[in-house]
Amino acid sequence: MITQEKLVQSGHWLFRWRSYTPLIVVLLCALQTRHFAYLGNSHATDLLWEGICMFVGALGLGIRIHVAGHVPGKTSGRNTRGGQQAETLNTTGLYSLVRNPLYVGNFFLWLGASMFLHNAVLVALVLAIFLILYERIILAEEEFLLDRFADEYRLWAAKTPAVIPRWGSRYQAPNAPFSLRTALRREHSSAFGFIAVLFTLEWLGDWFHKGAAIPDRLWLWGFGLCALAYATIRTLKNHTRLLHVEGRA
Repeated sequence: MITQEKLVQSGHWLFRWRSYTPLIVVLLCALQTRHFAYLGNSHATDLLWEGICMFVGALGLGIRIHVAGHVPGKTSGRNTRGGQQAETLNTTGLYSLVRNPLYVGNFFLWLGASMFLHNAVLVALVLAIFLILYERIILAEEEFLLDRFADEYRLWAAKTPAVIPRWGSRYQAPNAPFSLRTALRREHSSAFGFIAVLFTLEWLGDWFHKGAAIPDRLWLWGFGLCALAYATIRTLKNHTRLLHVEGRA
């Protein structure tokens, strides 16, 4: 098997389990919390840094929410165990700027989480792993889309970069209007997962730094509210039709 085929084969496997790849970030960062110290030996400065990390992650969430709220139904990208499926090629909205906007969002989520412990080596390691994993996932997706859409995909790919917008790229308005219900249904897990990771790192960091297993009250309240919102949306998604929008993925 040639190298390209091996990369694509591993990409198909990673595509199936890509929802669990953030656990790599959690593990690496959790190990680093043993050496945690406040940035500049100042709790106030460290809280400011945590706010910056949340902003970086929120940028990634914003990208994912924008894509999720506008994406039409029957496009590739949401299935895991059943393999890839798609009846239409989405080329509008953020897809008119980059071919993989969801993974651009994931990049900022991984970046925000890895920055939390203000360790440059950890950030570099996490991002290197991200690039290795998602290079393979993208190759596998592109093989599927090329086989499924042929020349239509080639024409779109020729003018649309994979992850970094080309200077002068023109944004094309999405074909479908933004749906908050669809965005909530699709992205509530991403939002809660990011907050849960930061809360875990905050808790472990305080534990090792102060010997106290109780994080700051602000984090407790924030995490509690996010957990309540997640549980509510999850219940609505699984037991009602309130978040279902006809014709959306």
